[in-house]
Amino acid sequence: MERKREEAFELTANYTADNVYNFNGGIESGYAYLGMAQFCVNFDTEKAGWWNGGTFYLHATSTHGDSPSADLIGDVQVASNIEAGDHTFFQEFWFSQKLGQFEITAGLQDLNVEYANTEYAGEYLNSSFGIPPTISCNLPAPIFPLTALGASVKWSANDKFTVMAALYEGCSTGFDANPHNLKWNLDSKEGLLAISEVQLPVTLSGNLDGTYKMGFYHYFPSSGNGNTPAEQSKSIGYYFLGDQTLYQMEGHNRSLGFFTQLGIAPTKDNPVSFYIGTGINYYGVFDKDGNDVLGLAIAHAHMGVIKLDETAIELTYKCNVTNNIYLQPDFQYIVHPAGTDVELPAAKVGMIRLGITF
Repeated sequence: MERKREEAFELTANYTADNVYNFNGGIESGYAYLGMAQFCVNFDTEKAGWWNGGTFYLHATSTHGDSPSADLIGDVQVASNIEAGDHTFFQEFWFSQKLGQFEITAGLQDLNVEYANTEYAGEYLNSSFGIPPTISCNLPAPIFPLTALGASVKWSANDKFTVMAALYEGCSTGFDANPHNLKWNLDSKEGLLAISEVQLPVTLSGNLDGTYKMGFYHYFPSSGNGNTPAEQSKSIGYYFLGDQTLYQMEGHNRSLGFFTQLGIAPTKDNPVSFYIGTGINYYGVFDKDGNDVLGLAIAHAHMGVIKLDETAIELTYKCNVTNNIYLQPDFQYIVHPAGTDVELPAAKVGMIRLGITF
């Protein structure tokens, strides 16, 4: 029984560090350091000899350091996707149960883990390539760093397509009053966020795999007095995302992949009313096993309120130094940083990310 318990538990830990320098433009030139430590525990009930299909998951995070977007760059889309301030908190804590083609998950969840994400866009450091800003900038969505309670159902139909739907707490208590994200409120008067997504796998020319996703969300505001426009009115939105392999070298893992993101938020007074992102990744630049990647991508956010669009162009290269350490030099050119109430010059931002898995 002791051996089974050891196999049932999976423990992982990692540390991510960003060294950021804004060469010119934005708010001001300067250097910033920010870091993030994560600790995850996964418990499989089947491997423990209990019952089939059950999983308990715990994800704790600690962020620290500077805030380059807030203090140096002034962008809305946020150049580093680990910028979150100084906090130590629970990011996820949930239970999942598989029942045939269905999977039901309940607990503290990060919406972006399952919804509105693409594999190829996830190689980049700008936050918009993680989740469209039509969601992150318009709603109190349960995404990094401040997640929320929710329940999600996934139906996978014979590998042909997947349908998912979830309902989340609509307005999490902020870090000031909820420093470790342990104060959870199930009162529907605090608002609700409903989201659904359809995923369609596509294969071209025999071995060029792709995945396309279409989603819809509806935010129902709290009945109290909200502090932001998104909290004071209903908000709906749509998104379309796609990953597609364009080329796969025979006998090697070298490949070329393309992604696209589209977000539409037609509700009046949303800070970001439209978003489009796209990029192309080449895997195996120097490593024939495909363990390094060179990518170029662009993220364009149409600001519905201030009428000043923000565009981020990102060039990145990621490579493994050892089996558990990677480096990622990155450059971003950000046109019209729109995170302040004044018009800012284009920012030229260089980063080096270090990632360590323990």
